[in-house]
Amino acid sequence: MQKLKEQLPNLLDPFLLSTFLIVSIKILFWGLSFNLDTATNSIIITTLGLLFVLLSPACFFQVKARKIYLFTLNFCGTIFIIADLLYYRYFATPFSVYVFMQSANLADLGPSVFSLLHWSDLLFLADLPLLALLYFFPFSLNNKEKAPLWGKIALISGLILALICPVADGREHQDGFVRRYTANDTLYAYGPLGFHFLDLFFFVKDQNIQLTPKNRSTIEDWFAEKKLQTKQAETSPYQGLGKGKNLIVIQVESLQNFVIGKSVNGQEITPNLNKLLNNSLYFPHFYPQTIGGNSSDAELIMNTSLFPLEKGSTFFVHPNNIYDSLPLLLKEKGYEALAIHADEANFWNRHQAYPNLGFKKYYSIEKLQLTEEIGMGLSDEEMFKQAIPILQAAKKPFYAMIITLTSHYPYYMPGDKAYLNLEPPLANSDVGAYLQSIRYTDHAIGQFMEGLRESGLLENSIVVVYGDHDGLFKRDQKELEKVWALQEISDEEWIRDYAPVPLLIYADELSGKTVDTYGGQIDFLPTISHIMGIEQEKHPYAMGNNLLTVQEGFALVPQGDYNDEPVRVSSDKIDFSLNTFDQETLKVADLMIKTNFCAKQ
Repeated sequence: MQKLKEQLPNLLDPFLLSTFLIVSIKILFWGLSFNLDTATNSIIITTLGLLFVLLSPACFFQVKARKIYLFTLNFCGTIFIIADLLYYRYFATPFSVYVFMQSANLADLGPSVFSLLHWSDLLFLADLPLLALLYFFPFSLNNKEKAPLWGKIALISGLILALICPVADGREHQDGFVRRYTANDTLYAYGPLGFHFLDLFFFVKDQNIQLTPKNRSTIEDWFAEKKLQTKQAETSPYQGLGKGKNLIVIQVESLQNFVIGKSVNGQEITPNLNKLLNNSLYFPHFYPQTIGGNSSDAELIMNTSLFPLEKGSTFFVHPNNIYDSLPLLLKEKGYEALAIHADEANFWNRHQAYPNLGFKKYYSIEKLQLTEEIGMGLSDEEMFKQAIPILQAAKKPFYAMIITLTSHYPYYMPGDKAYLNLEPPLANSDVGAYLQSIRYTDHAIGQFMEGLRESGLLENSIVVVYGDHDGLFKRDQKELEKVWALQEISDEEWIRDYAPVPLLIYADELSGKTVDTYGGQIDFLPTISHIMGIEQEKHPYAMGNNLLTVQEGFALVPQGDYNDEPVRVSSDKIDFSLNTFDQETLKVADLMIKTNFCAKQ
């Protein structure tokens, strides 16, 4: 006790106390910016404990080093808070450890993310110049001793406080040491600091998952149960339609289905896609199922029929995984797979993930010419123009995956490329900007289809067009109601009318048909395999269904930008709470990726 009293003046160091107070205030406003109730017991206790942990090292330093540590902690914490808020506004989920592994993406997303910066965010920085002067002004203090005993007490008590609520919750729900919530649920339960602490905990935990006999049995049991639950016809008129033909898949950035067939001021928004419907199988109830990897998740799902990781981009976390992927399935039929995307090769870590998916060649911006720049990079028109000679030179038959870029948020379109004549308030809204960008990309796709026809490629090709994910999210609902729908949009209308992305499967000899079966991106591989003549037994671990033969289609949409909670949507109902099997579906997908299951079969 005497030793504690002797070290008490060092604990009352003004630099330590001021940092505690300032950081506490910043964390409070950080939480309020997420619309959290920061007064809950779990948030207060967890946050207080983590503050003790973060500040405890200061007690082990002399005054000069202590000031440097405290200022660095405050400065780095402030930058992190601002980054977290920007990320949340854009992706509707807090910054994760996995995002640090995706830092190569942040440079290209600059215009998109920083458009969401609020002037009030700069208030988080207001204290730093003053503290820099105070912390480093050379005046003497009496408390120049370390206080290691107080540091140990703060560290131990902080860890206890930080863990007490998560551990108690895990015990209550029999979920092991700590219960695993979704990202936003964790944020609401334990506050932003608590979220990042638990996010780091689970990140470390996830790195050591092995394909044990128990995990293998869990996966095999799920597929056995899926087989029992799925009612499917033996065949369809479209089986083998594309056998021996080239397959060209176009992933369109931010393309939502609600624009297909629609007009504004007498102008078609997607006139070229509308024409394709005359010779396409059109799936209007086709849902995006991406999570933290956004566009790269779409590429993963469409090519593997697996849900992506619940956290982070699978391309970053597990780029070397091997799957029963579409490129590898087609390779057995003599196909060569290539990908074309006018972004940097390392964006979403594609340069590492693509070869393992089976793409033999990848034409990124480094292999294309930057002849016209719009938004994030090479314009879609120019990218498609350069794609034609690449496809002409490719070994036949080929599978080409082409990914557009221009219609990426924040939907900037130069005046001479704004083909729609819009009137206020639509013209001055984000919705109007989105429509202009989609109209431009539709124009580029039309030119590409003409190029395919003129080159002789189209007559012997299947062309697929689909949207990677939504471009207008829940945060845009109010504006959509005001300038587009002109009425309130219910939760069910949002999910049925605005959440889907289109899927078109085109061939010259096809008669246009709308397939009303509900499904999602996870169903693409079984569906296109059926068309391309790939035997079903070749992809036994596809989690999706063949939308041309399944009798009761549905889409399981994970929690993400499209909805606050995961939903299951079918023609007759929407379930806003998942049943046990659907919850297990997402867990099994996570387990398959983390254990590289398909590579070990």
